[in-house]
Amino acid sequence: MNKIYILIDGNKRVRCMSTSECNLHKGSFSGNVSDLQKCHVIDRGFTVGDLYNSDTDQWTSKPSNHAQPSEQSVNEEKIKQEIRKIAITNLKTQNELPADYT
Repeated sequence: MNKIYILIDGNKRVRCMSTSECNLHKGSFSGNVSDLQKCHVIDRGFTVGDLYNSDTDQWTSKPSNHAQPSEQSVNEEKIKQEIRKIAITNLKTQNELPADYT
């Protein structure tokens, strides 16, 4: 089982995660650094923004706290998808791809 280091704030929200203790970003926390608690835990697939109770070793997923992609990232993904559709259509027309390719 892989273990990771996490920093949790006073509300038990995970602020940073790393496989190496020296890579934890204490400086990026806008609150009081002394409020942060460092834990070395088993990686269970949770992420920054989720809640971790160090007393009970319980995780709670909080998707509302997860980082959201920027508007630019969302727009770039839409462009990539549209380019792919156009390319597939053109390649089908040129018989470079099977007619049923999706």
